[in-house]
Amino acid sequence: MTLDSPILALLCLPLLAWVLWLTRRPMKILARSCTRLAAVALCVAAAGLSLRCDRPAEIAVMVDVSPSTRGALLRDPKAVAQRLAPLLNGRPASVHYFADGLQANDAEANVSRTRLDVPTCDAVVLLSDGRFDAPPSLPPVFAVVDPSLDRSGDGRVVAIDAGTRPTVSTAVDGPSRTLTVTGARVATEKLQGQQVIALRDVQRQVTATLNSGDRWPENDSMTVPVPPATAERWSVDSPVPGTRAIAAVELPTSLAGYVGVSSIVLPTTAAIDDARAAVLRHYVEQLGGTLILSGPPAAASTTLRAIEPLSAVPPKPSGQWTILLDASGSMATAGRWPAALAAAERAIDSIGANERVSLVTFARSPQVVVDRGTPASVKTALQGLAATSPGGPTGLRAGLEAIPADETGPTRVLLVTDGDADLGDRAELVDRLKAAKVQVFALLAAPAPSMERLASDTGGAAMVKIAPADWANALEALAAGGHSVPVAVTKPIAGEGTLSGLTLRPDRRWQAWPRDSADVLARDGAGATVAQWQAGLGKVVSASAEFSAGDIAAILNRLPGAAEDPRFAISIDEAAHVVRVTASDGSTFLNGLHLSMSRGANMKPLQQTAPGHYEASLAPSPEASIAIFRRDDQIVARRAIGGRYPEEFDTIGNDRAALAAFAQRTGGRVVDAGDNRPLEIHGKVEWRSLRLVASIVGVVLGLVGLLLLRMPYLEDRVLKRLGRRQAPPDPSPYPLPQGEGEKTFTSRG
Repeated sequence: MTLDSPILALLCLPLLAWVLWLTRRPMKILARSCTRLAAVALCVAAAGLSLRCDRPAEIAVMVDVSPSTRGALLRDPKAVAQRLAPLLNGRPASVHYFADGLQANDAEANVSRTRLDVPTCDAVVLLSDGRFDAPPSLPPVFAVVDPSLDRSGDGRVVAIDAGTRPTVSTAVDGPSRTLTVTGARVATEKLQGQQVIALRDVQRQVTATLNSGDRWPENDSMTVPVPPATAERWSVDSPVPGTRAIAAVELPTSLAGYVGVSSIVLPTTAAIDDARAAVLRHYVEQLGGTLILSGPPAAASTTLRAIEPLSAVPPKPSGQWTILLDASGSMATAGRWPAALAAAERAIDSIGANERVSLVTFARSPQVVVDRGTPASVKTALQGLAATSPGGPTGLRAGLEAIPADETGPTRVLLVTDGDADLGDRAELVDRLKAAKVQVFALLAAPAPSMERLASDTGGAAMVKIAPADWANALEALAAGGHSVPVAVTKPIAGEGTLSGLTLRPDRRWQAWPRDSADVLARDGAGATVAQWQAGLGKVVSASAEFSAGDIAAILNRLPGAAEDPRFAISIDEAAHVVRVTASDGSTFLNGLHLSMSRGANMKPLQQTAPGHYEASLAPSPEASIAIFRRDDQIVARRAIGGRYPEEFDTIGNDRAALAAFAQRTGGRVVDAGDNRPLEIHGKVEWRSLRLVASIVGVVLGLVGLLLLRMPYLEDRVLKRLGRRQAPPDPSPYPLPQGEGEKTFTSRG
């Protein structure tokens, strides 16, 4: 035991003696005992008495079950118990498993980087390869080395360098492995140890793969996009002078494939899927590329129409649309009716929010559901039709004759029907429709030659799509066709702004209207023909005319592409997870710059590490990505970063240096194979102060003693209050014998 205040304890001894002397007088035993004990307790509290309490050490056995320890002995609970028995020497220990922090069982967890979380304990017995970042504070660590991880037998692709000297780096720990490379040629295929192999005939994407042969297939392969040595300009489907011609199906599906491409010419009628259209949009908005859309604006996909500076939808209504749906009994089979309603809703999204739209259904007789309403009201009506059931004969002619007339412009009819029907005198019907300025765009669920001819004769079109699943896309395309009626061009068109001085000679054009903030670059008497605007970091140009390849090349040459600043040299070390930038104007380094790097939505600053040198950490990503480098808000470079396996698989095997550092920093030791000496783990010594307890006991006992001393007085007061006191108490607690209390006084005189 110890005293916090020994001097104060000595000063309390006279006080204790004085209390004992006061309590010597006759009084109740309980009151005297409480008073004395209270005095002793208060003296103990004043002295600050502390007692030593030793407890056994709490030992936590931390077993690493992350992917990097596959095949290790530490994964076997029996082997772990056998190895720890002489080390713990009978002392109890709790076993914990960790991968991405603590977990409840020994199942392997899929982690990108091992993370150690240690429970509250006095010492840690660590069974791990040591490949993790240590927590800031640890109790003594005793690292038990698993010899089975000293030589893992892992083979991995370390890095692919697609720079001026393309190479692939590999590391094979164990038997030789076979390397396969696509997108380039290599001279060596059988690999062992650490090697750097030169690549030849490198294409736009390189993939290096080792044959299977270890427990870690995650790091056997790597893919890196390779940008062209010089900026390229592409033309899709239609060759343009000065560009690289590619087919629409060859367009990359990853944004990384567009690095190094400054401009792309794309016909709006090109057959590209939604995935490629989305990547093209990202190419403009995120990479800062230039996209030229040539042809009818309405023919572009929905994704690309959203970034076109020219719109096929007029700012003011130019006529009306009619959705004409077959509601006869044959539409009740094979899911045709729900597919027709869904297709109509999809087509309305392509019509334009300011247009007037009618909705008409027909079976035996037609029914006008909505007469020249808004697109939103027609969509609501279509949703209400979902509860109805088609039935009756196909009265197609009556449905066509019931189309609401409009005097302000053409009426474009989107017709959905399941087959041929009796149209009566087709020529007479065509004349009536043409006189009413009606154009029919028909979606046919079965071949119908007479209906196809009627659509063509009225200036519309027809599509035969038997599968209902195809109807939505088909009707959307027909709606776009309703916006895409070409007009012959008889005079040359003069360029404006960026195209000033150019004379363009298209054969025909499509009516289009510039969107707000779009810059018109060419126009004729009917309206805008070429326009551009900013979309994200890049530009989009609409050319709503049938231009020759020479005219497109002339437009392309006037437009700036995605440029880079040659003063900034970018180096990406994927193996070390570092990006380095060297900034120099050729003679002097550029210092004090505000450089940043963004990958998708993530942006981080680059820190200057030396004159003209800047660095930032690079987190590995399984998917190829684009890194955009900026000086302040200006893009200076773009780089493609290949998909890479997580850090967990960068290096497999024991990191003995890390294990030794953990042990040395915390006061533990490294336990190698064959070392069975018991671990020097000491229990925790605690000193528990009695000051608080003694103070409480002293105060309580003092109050009890005081209460007992005053009990007779309190009892008397209570009885008086209750009126139960019969006679006054004898004033003398010790009565005298009779006569002894009397005294006789005599006078001397």
